[in-house]
Amino acid sequence: VASSLKHCNRTRTWVLRNIKNNGFSSPAELFCMEWTPRKGFYFVTYEGDVRRGKEEILAEYIKHEDHS
Repeated sequence: VASSLKHCNRTRTWVLRNIKNNGFSSPAELFCMEWTPRKGFYFVTYEGDVRRGKEEILAEYIKHEDHS
C-alpha cells in the first residue's frame, strides 16, 4: 500500500480523510477501495455494499485541451 500511495503522490492521511469524507468511520469497514484520477472512489464493504464515492474533482471543472 505504501509504495502505491507514493507512486500516486498520495499519503495515508489523504486516504483516511477520503474514507471519512465518504461516510465511513474507518478503513476497517471496507473490504476494498479503489481510487482513479478524475473518476473518484469505489468502495466495497464487508457486508457487500458497493458505493461509488464522491469525486475528488468534478468532470465539468476539468479543462480539455484542443489538440488540433
